[in-house]
Amino acid sequence: SISLRTEVSYRNLDALNWIVGYELGYDVSDASVLNTIYSSPSQLTSAPFIQLRYKINSMWLLGTGLRYDYRFVDPGSSYGIRTFTAISPKINLTHMMKGERIFQLSANKGFRAPSISELYLDHLTPYGLPLKGNSALEPESMWSLEMNYRSHFLNDVKWSMGIFYNYYDQMIDFVYTYPVKSKNRNDIEGAGTELSLSYTKERFIL
Repeated sequence: SISLRTEVSYRNLDALNWIVGYELGYDVSDASVLNTIYSSPSQLTSAPFIQLRYKINSMWLLGTGLRYDYRFVDPGSSYGIRTFTAISPKINLTHMMKGERIFQLSANKGFRAPSISELYLDHLTPYGLPLKGNSALEPESMWSLEMNYRSHFLNDVKWSMGIFYNYYDQMIDFVYTYPVKSKNRNDIEGAGTELSLSYTKERFIL
């Protein structure tokens, strides 16, 4: 596996900050757990992205972003080449209150193309359970909504609380049937909350 990431940040005036970047990755495998009908499957991943942060005023900050994913998968041995593409937007709004308190709302779309093993796995475990990939898999996408609040309690304790909701379309999962096979699952939802606390005591040296 080889990966490269580069980005350029540019500040325009005091309120606007641009980040433009690019990710490039190349993977190739001849692992013995892959289906032998394929010859060293490989994949090329290309993903330019842009992010924008705008300071509305001393209390409000708006962030947006856009990413384009392209993956080219070649199973080798003259089998069909597959390509996966997606555009993923995101937006977040941050409210900075007095006393180092921060409230944040965000919405974003995630994307994940199937990996080489999820497409072409063919393996028999030592206890006789076959594991198989699925060359017809569709890419996975997810919409996520989050709300977070961070604050101080007294002077030494920092705490945060978050609520999230995720909706998956074409989720990629290994379904434990016989054989265990990678499949797409539709209309998967997840929701939850997170709470964290941290304690820091300043040390004084005389």
